[in-house]
Amino acid sequence: MAVNAGWLSAGINGLDPSTIRLSVLVGVIACLYSAVGQAGATGYVAALVVAGLPAEDLKATALLLNVAVAAIGTLQFARAGHLHWQRVWPYVAGSVPMAALGGFVQLNARPFELLVGAILLASSLRLMLKARRGGPEQACTPPAFSSALCSGAGIGLVGGLSGTGGGVILSPLMLMKSWAPAAEVAATSVAFILCNSLAALGGVFASQRQLPTGILPLLMVVSVAGWLGSRLGSRLLSFRVLERWMAALIALVGLKLLVG
Repeated sequence: MAVNAGWLSAGINGLDPSTIRLSVLVGVIACLYSAVGQAGATGYVAALVVAGLPAEDLKATALLLNVAVAAIGTLQFARAGHLHWQRVWPYVAGSVPMAALGGFVQLNARPFELLVGAILLASSLRLMLKARRGGPEQACTPPAFSSALCSGAGIGLVGGLSGTGGGVILSPLMLMKSWAPAAEVAATSVAFILCNSLAALGGVFASQRQLPTGILPLLMVVSVAGWLGSRLGSRLLSFRVLERWMAALIALVGLKLLVG
């Protein structure tokens, strides 16, 4: 599928079949990702590459869509009572400056993607095995401040370099370390993604001095889809289902990063 060269500036009045197909695809991605506290940046990047978006616009476009979905998801999980800012801010304090740095630096992120992809595949396997064992949800202990700060810094840098919010790395880490129950992991992840995506977007703007325009149709689609997905994840899914969805999604993202 190739999108017409001027699709970014076409706006709503310039919709054509290829843009409609792209809108449907990113909508599905937003719905599935937002249900488990993600925003979909890695999926958007893949869809936009297939659609023929110029490479220089990829990171900023994915981050703009990420911000829209993460903002809605943060609100939904907060309203459902799963978001505890006192546990989120240490991750954010470490990640935001590093995400901004990653967004500002323009370099080949492929080595980081290969590393992260391998880590995510291993993490998803461990989460799937844990979910298959069943049983009650394990008791959780929040991490020490220094652990949360350092984890956030490392994840923020990789997220900024690759144009993602980093939540897909934070989620398996929190689950495997038993730092929080699944619903709180999803809530923490989506708030973390929102803050990192805004920081990385600021870094992109500082570097390029411009942001993509005319993506209102995609923003509208992912906003509606993100509302539906986060509503489902924050209020209807059990902790065991959330863990399984997270494991499956993390595996898909890992494969995507490895394949390129």
